[in-house]
Amino acid sequence: MNACIGDRLRRARGAAAACGDLVISLRHRVAQTPERIADILRQHRSIVAAVRARDIDQAVRAVQEHCDSARDDLLARM
Repeated sequence: MNACIGDRLRRARGAAAACGDLVISLRHRVAQTPERIADILRQHRSIVAAVRARDIDQAVRAVQEHCDSARDDLLARM
């Protein structure tokens, strides 16, 4: 595997893992609004589309956007 692609995949996995740890620890404590659920679905679709297109840069951006959005939403509710 190309070293650059491998590095980007590792970064994407790391971002997803960090986001997952935060969300898993807090998501059951916070009710989701229909608007937030729609945002989450849009973000997930964006991640899947980037992965399917094999666009690593876009996938990393989409995962980061999703993680930032989840963090911001959770912090705003605390």
